[in-house]
Amino acid sequence: MPTIAERWFQQGIQQGIQQGIQQGIQQGIQQGIQQGIQQGIQQGIRQGLLEAIELGLKIKFGTEGLKLLPQISKIDDIDKLRAIKEVIEVAKEIEEIKKFFL
Repeated sequence: MPTIAERWFQQGIQQGIQQGIQQGIQQGIQQGIQQGIQQGIQQGIRQGLLEAIELGLKIKFGTEGLKLLPQISKIDDIDKLRAIKEVIEVAKEIEEIKKFFL
């Protein structure tokens, strides 16, 4: 039969384990929420850039420019999408845009 000190020690260990598990779960939830928020922000930025690129291609080059959109839509790199949007502003011909991302 365990002594009182041994029982207290066992209870302390069990409580410590339970608290550790709860803290781990809370931290995991917080990290998951933060990652979800970041992914949502990135997706929103990407979608906005794709819409801006589509508009720029349509206004500047018409239906011929819109033919590039399926290829551009496969790009996930936000910095590259921003650069494409910038190139559209200064490009004189569609070929300049094609060279940039192909």
